[in-house]
Amino acid sequence: MRIAANHWVRRGEEWVDGEPSFYDITAWDKLAVNPAESMRKGDRILVTGQLHAEAWTNTEGAKHITAPSSTGSMRGPLPARTGEQD
Repeated sequence: MRIAANHWVRRGEEWVDGEPSFYDITAWDKLAVNPAESMRKGDRILVTGQLHAEAWTNTEGAKHITAPSSTGSMRGPLPARTGEQD
């Protein structure tokens, strides 16, 4: 599955959403089935595991870096943000 991590950034006196980071998550067995049944796009979740970077070059010669994660645990959906910095 692919998840987006949203980041808060400070602009002047307020906190706003920054650019999201996207991660490919690998999960197996119950860890893969339970989220598929209980989570929906846009839900806030908590994922723990190992994050590692992989560098690769596409067929046009452009270099890319991806950061896939091997999941240790996953919780969600979590309560919605309140507008305060979470």
